[in-house]
Amino acid sequence: MKENLEWICQELYPNEKIIIWAHNLHIFKQYKTFTGFEPLGAIVSNKIKEQSYYLGLFMYEGEIHTDTGQPYKMEKPPKKSLEDYMHQVQSPALFTDFSQLEKNSGNKWIFTKTTFLESGTMPTLFVPRDQLDGALLVESVSPPEYLKRKKNK
Repeated sequence: MKENLEWICQELYPNEKIIIWAHNLHIFKQYKTFTGFEPLGAIVSNKIKEQSYYLGLFMYEGEIHTDTGQPYKMEKPPKKSLEDYMHQVQSPALFTDFSQLEKNSGNKWIFTKTTFLESGTMPTLFVPRDQLDGALLVESVSPPEYLKRKKNK
């Protein structure tokens, strides 16, 4: 992933700002798990970080699928989680640009350790502003309807 992103930024679009949008934990900019895993966002060069815009996707409620297609219901986000704060706006979809914000009493959760539900079920701590440039919250989600392949005769 790192080599692909570097090629896109340096060769394909050398003078453009690139939106990095993938599974949240894969793109966090300054993240390291207790096992030592560092995501794509943490291992690319500072030049790539500056040339890119890291966008996280979060969900408030609904049902989603595992990567093997098994459905499961999301848990209700805890109070004072990223999903809870963004949900207070009461919009079907909400974009928040962290990169242009200055800290105040109404948005301090963006600058301090805050919980989010990883994959809709696992409470995970992070500092949103340190990891992402912005976040998109989708209020209600549902699993995909997979297309059936036509069999060749």
